[in-house]
Order: sequence, then structure tokens, then C-alpha cells
Amino acid sequence: MIYKQYKLVLAQFYGFIGLIMIAVLSTSVKVEIDAILIWFLSVIFTIAIIFFVYNRMWVWFDGMFIILSPFYFFVSFLLYYFFGVNVFNVENNIINTSFLYCVAVWCIVASISLIRPHGINIFLLNKQYNYDNNYNLFIPSCIAWLISLFFLYQSRNLSLNALGESTRLELINSVSQSGWYLKYVVIAYFWILLDLKVVKKNLTNYSFVIYSIPVLLYFYTLMLVGSRREIALSFIMAVLLSLYKAKFKIPLKVALFSILFVSTIILFGIYRSDYNVESSIRLLNALGEFIYPISTLQYYSSIHYQTQFFGISYLQFIVNFIPKELFMGLKPDTLAIQFAKEVYLPSQEFMMGYAFTPFTEAFINYNYYGVIIFPAILCGYSYIMERLIGNNYFLYLVFLSQSINFQRSEFSSMIFELGMFFMAYICLRLSMQIVFFKFK
Repeated sequence: MIYKQYKLVLAQFYGFIGLIMIAVLSTSVKVEIDAILIWFLSVIFTIAIIFFVYNRMWVWFDGMFIILSPFYFFVSFLLYYFFGVNVFNVENNIINTSFLYCVAVWCIVASISLIRPHGINIFLLNKQYNYDNNYNLFIPSCIAWLISLFFLYQSRNLSLNALGESTRLELINSVSQSGWYLKYVVIAYFWILLDLKVVKKNLTNYSFVIYSIPVLLYFYTLMLVGSRREIALSFIMAVLLSLYKAKFKIPLKVALFSILFVSTIILFGIYRSDYNVESSIRLLNALGEFIYPISTLQYYSSIHYQTQFFGISYLQFIVNFIPKELFMGLKPDTLAIQFAKEVYLPSQEFMMGYAFTPFTEAFINYNYYGVIIFPAILCGYSYIMERLIGNNYFLYLVFLSQSINFQRSEFSSMIFELGMFFMAYICLRLSMQIVFFKFK
């Protein structure tokens, strides 16, 4: 009862803060942000994050958004405030306004998330795994081997030593992009291995290592082009499965291992940066995950962007599933690609993807009305997916893993990737039922 009262009070508090931010954004007054406001916002972010983590509300998709998104838009703003990081050299007022837009959206999401109903009971999920031994990994492992060898062949002319000698864009463009969708199969295969090892305990350490060899080869090819994203996705699923096995409590060893992994990923980001640039620039490139995506909102705010989409981009996932070869005419670009084409000169050979953020997508669809509309979309989507997935713990964790990707992605791209993972998982599970002979 006390817990529900706390939730209601916090929902009202964050809703009130969100409304204040909306009122500020609706005025034409130049926004100034000082150290006092930064400290105040730091406190309200910390309170919400601690409350959501302590009460295991991170198991909800929108709950993960509450916990993770400040590490993107707030970190990005702090880098500007203290170190002057300004990707597009926009006015101070634009950066401040963009930051408050993110704060307003975050507060409204927090308010709704605290009081919305849920489509599943996470404690019932703990009873859903079974120790069925009626499966065979021979066909899935063969598929994983073929795909990993395919990627290894594509990157045969690269080496880890070349990471600092060429830009990441040059490395990626030196490798054929054909067959990129096969990555979903390899990652889903690894997730199945993790499930069998961590949750169901059906694999010995030796078997797990042997079956994981094609995955490790695939990870090696990712490192050759300086890519961290797919490796991070695999790690996230390993953490989620471990937390699920621990009944969604966070063991100390999982927390420490997560810190070690994140540190390693950042160090790899520094290592892959061009050796010819200054150390400060290399560090910024390593932290680009927290800088470049949110800069898209600053850019659109600076050009006084007029709303053109009116919510259409949230339905583009339907188009994403249609191969461009089958599409009548030119297939529409994603928002991230449209943005890259807009900010890069036609003469530039390579374009860096700035990714995107839910905040930017809300802004270009609904302008400042997005502060209210997007939280309703996000929380409604979370509830609908909970109802659709039901008590299938594995598919639910796959869905939850996309909450990390969602921080730097548009809605339709996230739906597309989730659909690809679901299809890859289902196909692999079906192939596991084909038994020619026992191969364990």
C-alpha cells in the first residue's frame, strides 16, 4: 500500500515538473540553465533511477527508458556545459531548449510509467522456463558457422592494426555490405546458447565454448571494422538472462562485470579512433554514443524545423520489412539516413550515421506537442508488447534488450530489428527440432 502511495506521489511530482517544462518551452523567452538547475535535475534523475531499479521497474520497456535516457541527453548536455562540446555549433539557447525538451518528455514518461497497468506479471515469468532436453544444435551451429565464415571472408583484407590508420567509415565501406541481415541469425543463435547455459543449464562449459566458436569469429569480424553495437547487444542479453535467473535481482558480480564490459567497450572506441587526431577528439569519438544522436534534435531545433511527418515515421516499420528489390519505386530512407544526407555535402565520399533518438523523432513528428504524444506512444507500446508476448520469458527479454538500442534509434528501426530477431529465433528453434543424430 505504501509502495503504491509512493508511486502515485512520484507520478504527480514528475508530471508537475514536466508541465513546468512544457510551459517554459511554450514561451519565446531565451532559456538559461545554471549550476543550480543542473544540480536539481541531477537529483530528480537520480531519485527516479534509484526508485525504478530498487523496485525492479527496469523490467518494463518504458522503465528502462527512464533509467537509460538521462545517460544520453544529460551526459551530452554536461559535455557541452562544462567542455563546450557543440557538434553543429548551434546557439546556446538552442542547446538549452533541446535539453529541456528532453527533460519534459522524460518527466511525462516517468509520470505515466509509474501509474500505468502492466500486461504481464514478471514474477510468473520466473516459472516459465523448462528443462526440456529434446533439441539438437547441429543444424543451428552449421548455419552459424556458414554465416561467420561468410563475414570472415568479407573482411579478409582487414586487420586490427588498421583500426587506427583508417576511419571507421573507410573500413566499413571497404567491406561488402551484402548479407548484412544474416547478423540477426548469428546473434539469435548466441542468445539461444546463453539461454541453454545460463537459464536452463542444459549446456556444460565445454559445450558452450565449442558451440560459441562461430559467434566469436563473427565478433572478431566486427572488431575488424570497429563495430561495438552487435557485441554490446549480445552482452546485454547475457545480463538479462542472468538477472532473470536471479529473479530480477541484481547480483554484485553481474554489476561489476557490466562495469568492466562498458569500460572495455569505451577503451575499444578510443583504440579504433584515427591515430592522427588529438587525444581529446579520440575520447569524444569513443563517447559518441552519448553525443551524436542527441545532436540531431539540436540541429532540427536550430533550423526551426516545420513538422512534416505527423506520426507517419512511427508506421514506417511496415515499409522496412519490404526488400528494396520488391519495392515499387525508391524505398523511403530511414530518418537517420535522411538526416545524414541533409547535413553532408554531396561531394563527401563517406557519411557517418548520427543514429537518432526518440526525442528527435517526437520533435520532427509533433514538434512541441511531442512532449505529450510520445510518452503516450511509448507507454502504450510497452503495454501492448507485454500483452502480445505473454509469459514467454525469452521473447520478452529479447524485447527488453531493444530498450538499449531504442536510446539511439528511431521507432520503426527498433521495431524492424525486433521483428528480425524474433524471426531468426523462431527459425532456429524450429531447426533445433530436426534430429538426424544426437550431437551434444
